[in-house]
Amino acid sequence: MVRSHILAGVAATLALLMNDAAAMDVARIKSSSGRVHLERGGARLPAGVGTGLQASDTVITGANGSVGITFTDDSRMAAGPNSAFVINAHRIERR
Repeated sequence: MVRSHILAGVAATLALLMNDAAAMDVARIKSSSGRVHLERGGARLPAGVGTGLQASDTVITGANGSVGITFTDDSRMAAGPNSAFVINAHRIERR
């Protein structure tokens, strides 16, 4: 009985943490070719299709790289070879 309550508590905590992590994403990589990576908190991370992007991430493409990004409000942007850009902030204004 106690064990099942502990497992339920762990599962609920993990679900909350996963939701918090997803809530921090402001965009997602929808297309990627060639060399593309991102820098987050001083770490260099792979940036393939499906990668979530957060405010303050830097997306970098190599000499043969390109990337397409869709933000949470469905706005889109693309970058070609030898590009670097920082997502400073993403604000959605509801009307």
